[in-house]
Amino acid sequence: MIRRIAALALLVVVGCDDKPSDGLPPTVVIAAGETNSAPTEDLPAKRHLEWPGDFALWNGTNIEDGRVLPPCPASWFDKRLDDTYAVWKCSNYPDVSFGKGELVVHTHHNRIVMVTTTVACADEAACVAQRQKLIEINTSRNVAVPAKLGKLFDNIWNLNTYHVALSAGHLGFSVMYFADVAVLQAMNDLRERQANPPRIGRDYSLGDIRYRLKSVTHENDVGRGKSRWSSKNDSVFVVVDYEVENRSRTIVQEDPAEFSLVTRSKVYAPDVKAEDYHRRADRTGLLVTPLEYKSRRPRTHVFEVKRDDIARSALLVIARDDDKLVYQLE
Repeated sequence: MIRRIAALALLVVVGCDDKPSDGLPPTVVIAAGETNSAPTEDLPAKRHLEWPGDFALWNGTNIEDGRVLPPCPASWFDKRLDDTYAVWKCSNYPDVSFGKGELVVHTHHNRIVMVTTTVACADEAACVAQRQKLIEINTSRNVAVPAKLGKLFDNIWNLNTYHVALSAGHLGFSVMYFADVAVLQAMNDLRERQANPPRIGRDYSLGDIRYRLKSVTHENDVGRGKSRWSSKNDSVFVVVDYEVENRSRTIVQEDPAEFSLVTRSKVYAPDVKAEDYHRRADRTGLLVTPLEYKSRRPRTHVFEVKRDDIARSALLVIARDDDKLVYQLE
């Protein structure tokens, strides 16, 4: 069936799991140009993907507000990219103009921010003809392709309520629909981050703070002796040990980054009570020592995670302002 095309592949789905969801993605909502919303919450199963009234497919067919995306003939495959971004892929979506293709829906905080359609051509001449038709129709809507994205996209068009980008290959092409070019740049930054993920035991900087992830372990209990706390029967503690180094010239009392553990069904925050029990058992006191200039100190975060959620691969996200480190946990 359709495979992702050359350079575009990295902007579509990076390593989607082979296990499908229940066949329908969760409800997500979009307002053109709006990508911020409340934090991700648990989502009930078997809900539909809703399209906005001002969002249209590339053939110009407007979709009524509240109308649901037609079901994928096989199954939707879902993958979280970090604590805010996720993708939903249908590999044999029935495109109204080109037949079956690959459809990928990109979401941010459960809102659709980009939709990608990838189609294959019978031969290179057919691809050229189909792309040329799109280019001619939209000539008056051309906008400059940012230099950073020049190797990925051939054209970007402004259709007022949304934008469209075209990426060409020899035997296929892809079309992306998104609110504005900033979304496309954000997705490219995400692609670059995924291409070179951080590794345990190496130093990485977020601003003027340097991090080194030491270990990630699963424990049924945290603490010692009477100061011990046990996880629920269906849960496990995920203990994250790391070192943090202050490279600024001011004393930092707390680590300024936010940690989260991302599974397919939920984004977990550190468990305050479990961390308190863990700190009580630390006899050195280093866990609460302020960070002076160029000092390196150990730190720990503890998450209580459902065993079913941690059974598959998960992501550890360390975020500070708009910068992130995203570790793939097997």
